[in-house]
Amino acid sequence: MKRARPQVSSGMDTFTDDDSDDIGPDTESSCCIEMGVPPGVVIADSVHNTIRLPQICLDVIDTPEFQRLRTVKQCGVCNLVYPSATHSRFEHSIGVCHWAQVFLRNCGASISNDKKLCVLLAGLCHDLGHGPFSHLWERFLMARGIKWKHEPNSAIIF
Repeated sequence: MKRARPQVSSGMDTFTDDDSDDIGPDTESSCCIEMGVPPGVVIADSVHNTIRLPQICLDVIDTPEFQRLRTVKQCGVCNLVYPSATHSRFEHSIGVCHWAQVFLRNCGASISNDKKLCVLLAGLCHDLGHGPFSHLWERFLMARGIKWKHEPNSAIIF
């Protein structure tokens, strides 16, 4: 079995692989192939093992707006009680995009590739507007009479 070679990208763990069979079964291949995903570009993920995304998604991930999500905690301050609850909105958003891809592959509907890409991008960008500590931030501002919802801010940032 060949080892995947790390590929340099702006802080994202990606790999190229000489033989796609060496990385195990790829449940997203059919959806990715339809959308023009290169067979050798893989995101290493601790939950899903490997994730393949279309180049446009990788381009969005490489933006400063998306990279900011690395510092936004998914679980607020839960890590103070559960030390391993250190997930970021960055990881979460890539996972949502992955599951959107799985859904599109299995839903059985006839959907154009452009619409599939829109669904993937929506999954990827749905949390761009989160403040620090995610929903805890919203509660903090609401307690001070400031209305804040991450959804409108996601649309503004995107």
